[in-house]
Amino acid sequence: MAEAQGVSKSTIRNLWRSHNLKPHRVKSCKLSRDPTFLAKMTDVIGLFQVSPDLREQYSDPSKC
Repeated sequence: MAEAQGVSKSTIRNLWRSHNLKPHRVKSCKLSRDPTFLAKMTDVIGLFQVSPDLREQYSDPSKC
């Protein structure tokens, strides 16, 4: 993960520790039971695939 993000392993370790994350202890994936989860997830993923200018515009509530 550190290599993919271009940061050191200690940075990842510190982030995990500061947020009490322990991904190595998770044995399964939990998905939301929200019936509109797929649509919401698709919207969020789509937001990160658009150009940086549009992403900034949509992420700032004052510009909507």
